[in-house]
Amino acid sequence: MLSNTLNIFKLKYLRFAMFSDLGNYGRLGNQLFQYSAVRSYSLKYDVQLFLPEPSFHKLDNFHITSHYVKRDTLQAVKRVQFEEKQFHYDPDFFQYKKKKDFKGYFQTEKYFKADREIILNELRLKDKNKNDYCKKYINKIKSNNN
Repeated sequence: MLSNTLNIFKLKYLRFAMFSDLGNYGRLGNQLFQYSAVRSYSLKYDVQLFLPEPSFHKLDNFHITSHYVKRDTLQAVKRVQFEEKQFHYDPDFFQYKKKKDFKGYFQTEKYFKADREIILNELRLKDKNKNDYCKKYINKIKSNNN
C-alpha cells in the first residue's frame, strides 16, 4: 500500500517543500513559526507544501495552505533535508532544492517577513467564535494594562 501511494506521490509532485516532522518540534507557537517559514519558501519557489496529517500538529485550526499527507509517505520520499543548525536566521534556508524537507524551529520573522500579509491571512482561526473570544480577551488584557 505504501509503495503504491509513494509512486503516485512521486509522479504527481516533482517539486515541493515539506515539514515531515511537524508536531515533533514544539507546540503551537513553534508550529506557527515552522509553518510560516516553510510556507514562505514554498511561495518563493512556487512549489507545493506538504505537512503531516493534522493528528500530529495543531495547524488544522487555521486557514493554512498545504496538502496533508500521511507521515510515513512523507518520510519515505527521497528529498533533501535542511536542518536548522543554530537558533538564528540561516540564509541557506532559501537555497532551492526540488524536494526539500525542513527540520528546526525557525523562530525569527526573517524567514517569512516578505510574505507577512499572506501568512497572517492564513493564520486566521477557522472557528469565528474562537477568533472573537481571542480578540475580546486581548482587548481585556490591554484595558487592564492601561
